[in-house]
Amino acid sequence: MKKAIAILLVLVMAFSLVSCGNDSGSGENDGDGGSGNVSADGKQYGGTLRIVNTSEGAASLGVPWEVVGIDIDLMTPYGESLVLERTNGEIEPWLATEWDIDTEALTITFTLREGVKFHDGSDFNGEVAAWNLMMAREANVLNPAVVNVEATGEYEIVVYLDKWANSIMAGFASHSFSMISKESFEKNGIEWARENPVGTGPFKLEKYTHGESIRYVKNEDYWQEGKPYLDAIEYIFMSDMMTQNAAMQQTGDSSIDVLNTTSAEQIVTMQSMQGVSISSYSIGPVSLIPSSLDENSPLSKLEVRQAISYAIDRDALMAARGFGILTPAYQFVPEGFMSHLDDSYNLTYDQQKAKDLLAEAGYANGFTTKIYVMPGMVDQNVAVAVQSMLGEVGINVELEFPDSGGYSDYRYGGWDGLLMQHTRSLSQIGSTFGLYFDVTEDEENGGYKYLYMPSCWRPNDEMYAAQQAAGTAPEADDELLGEIHKIILDYMVCIPVYNLIDAYVIRDTVHDTGFAEWGASTRFLPADAWKES
Repeated sequence: MKKAIAILLVLVMAFSLVSCGNDSGSGENDGDGGSGNVSADGKQYGGTLRIVNTSEGAASLGVPWEVVGIDIDLMTPYGESLVLERTNGEIEPWLATEWDIDTEALTITFTLREGVKFHDGSDFNGEVAAWNLMMAREANVLNPAVVNVEATGEYEIVVYLDKWANSIMAGFASHSFSMISKESFEKNGIEWARENPVGTGPFKLEKYTHGESIRYVKNEDYWQEGKPYLDAIEYIFMSDMMTQNAAMQQTGDSSIDVLNTTSAEQIVTMQSMQGVSISSYSIGPVSLIPSSLDENSPLSKLEVRQAISYAIDRDALMAARGFGILTPAYQFVPEGFMSHLDDSYNLTYDQQKAKDLLAEAGYANGFTTKIYVMPGMVDQNVAVAVQSMLGEVGINVELEFPDSGGYSDYRYGGWDGLLMQHTRSLSQIGSTFGLYFDVTEDEENGGYKYLYMPSCWRPNDEMYAAQQAAGTAPEADDELLGEIHKIILDYMVCIPVYNLIDAYVIRDTVHDTGFAEWGASTRFLPADAWKES
């Protein structure tokens, strides 16, 4: 079976405005790869693409299997993976030109692209690709079904599985498995590698000032002839919405070309701006993730988690903060994705029911807890409104707004209270379940273990059985995936609040980025992007 994919319906929304803006580019041109400053197909060379997205620039980016959270997006210019993934789940070749899946032998054989070099001049080949994936496996970030990866030829690797995993190809598209130079890593060590990315991508890191900006410059020896078109890509870190909006309206060095936002308010503001287009797609809910594993916490009781859900008036939240764009999250998986359930599973608002459940759980007088709000992805005004709604049923909430580094410490190290977290709906929805609520066998100690959301309880026996059944089916199965979804809602493993979209505001002078066409694993194709001078 070749190029196995899951065919999923993903809601794609596009807003287009008439272009009448001025170019914000720097005007640099190098003329490389085309006639003068224009390529053979009429695309202009030169310029710097300036991007503001939801990342904060807190993480070191050079060791892909160590990068977690939203800062993974910042690896895109330098890091390339074996395959690409579109927003509809289709898998396309990249550093691997083809692959063969043998579900009986439990192997995936990748044929690798020849003639690709890393930024340090070393070769991309089977040995290096296998090394990269095994490093990711040792770091426990590769799909647990992978037991070994070996080079079986100069440009061939075989991935060995202990069981079939129908979502595995989407994983190979992730920047977490970008290929980096084995030669540079072993020569200079991991500390050096963390701050000095050496990939195969169209751009090379020139300067990274954490929390301020990143500048990537053109890789003159990129494997795609005539590309990239741009001289440089810069990520500018600015969290203030008013500052972002102003930068989209400016020209010159203080301007930006692409604004990535999940704020409905900002999208509405940008719709009135001339000289831009806006594209977006559905990416799943913001949810409350309880520290329910702590048996001494009120959150360990199902009735309390249900009470929190009943206390939230999702319709009112989105009437106030959805701006006609965002929608209430009545289920963990939104409409349009596999495993979405019938309306009988929709979450409802019932304040009296919430109070009754709290009393039943032994908290008639309420209790006090905290909510840690994910930066960049969660509307802080919605968090404040949720705080107020919970207060009305007796749950007193303290809000904390950590930076991305601090939030990652909670998410991966543990927390006491609730995370207000974007739980992204990936095109392979089985990957979403695994990313947030994985359950695997603990072969060393017996029982079960999980890597993600470590403070969040889940019914291990049921969840493990459901995940195994859904993940090992020949292809993604809506009914089997739905069983996992039911467990999440029946036990209120997490509490969905509202659905997000990922929106890109792009100047009309910027072309062929692919934003909103490529999924979360791929993001966009920087080698294809170009700007009018």
